[in-house]
Amino acid sequence: MDEGASSGASRWPGACGDVWALATDEERDAAVATIGTPPALIASSLLDALPEWQRWQDEIATTIANSTTIQDAAANLGLWAKRAADDEAIAGGIYSAAMQGDMAGQLFVRQIEVPESMPQRALADKSAAAFFSLPFDEAVQEFMSKRIVTPEEFRRLSDAARTRAFTATQLASDGMRQHAFELLTKALQEGSTLREFAAQLQAQEVSLGVTASSPAYIETVYRTNIQSAYGAGRYRQITNPVVVAARPYVEYRTAQDSRVRSSHAALDGVIFEQSDPNWQRYAPPNGYNCRCEVVTLRARDVDRSRVVASSDLPADTLPDSGFDTAPTVTLNP
Repeated sequence: MDEGASSGASRWPGACGDVWALATDEERDAAVATIGTPPALIASSLLDALPEWQRWQDEIATTIANSTTIQDAAANLGLWAKRAADDEAIAGGIYSAAMQGDMAGQLFVRQIEVPESMPQRALADKSAAAFFSLPFDEAVQEFMSKRIVTPEEFRRLSDAARTRAFTATQLASDGMRQHAFELLTKALQEGSTLREFAAQLQAQEVSLGVTASSPAYIETVYRTNIQSAYGAGRYRQITNPVVVAARPYVEYRTAQDSRVRSSHAALDGVIFEQSDPNWQRYAPPNGYNCRCEVVTLRARDVDRSRVVASSDLPADTLPDSGFDTAPTVTLNP
């Protein structure tokens, strides 16, 4: 663990491996002041989205209250989930959060790690606030002003993120349907009625993880999508030919604390050459809530004896199932 890590995570709360890989505390301070850290966006996105997700819980409560039997409730919940899968308000919140995470990941690579790859004029432009804390429209303007993607590339990125957001919404509505039915079944077994259970949902005495007092489910959705999008944005620029020419090596770095999984800690400091055809399978995130990153290295800064072929790594360092490919698709729990 380096000096910065030992100074305490509270100085850079929620910092990922890319922040810890910077050489000095001053560089870390500058990176967090410029880009910020994902938890800032997770917290603000969750706060903005809570009313819409609480509306889902209210709709589920009404659906159950209007049912006559548990079989009727199951069928009606299924119909609700199908309608909710196209909820533009929920999908829009997931979209904007994931897009901002992706843009932040791209900016960290180009603006913080590899500033020599940035147009000089764009590099000189500085926002007064950390990118993760900007309102979405301002974040888009700030990102586009850096000119690291063309308007057409941004449109394609935005379209793909919007499609993934609706996929996330579909999965979320089905997940809440299933969770609500499981809780309903248990309540009926314990002597409750459909209307009593619906009233408890309406009063938020029972939560589906989307209320202000119990936001666990929505927090998982936003954390997963933002962290995955951040990793995808970093990967997009790390593998950009402009960056590869300047930094042909990458190093795996963890968040340097006790919450790092042992399989991820085993990879800390491992260096890959970008020409390695399979290094991308180790590009984070490598599991849910993973805060690792790969960072770029110049050829002159690399000890070749530390370069590892991805094919030589032991099986117990492989990413979790579903995470063993390049992080170009946002994951949805």
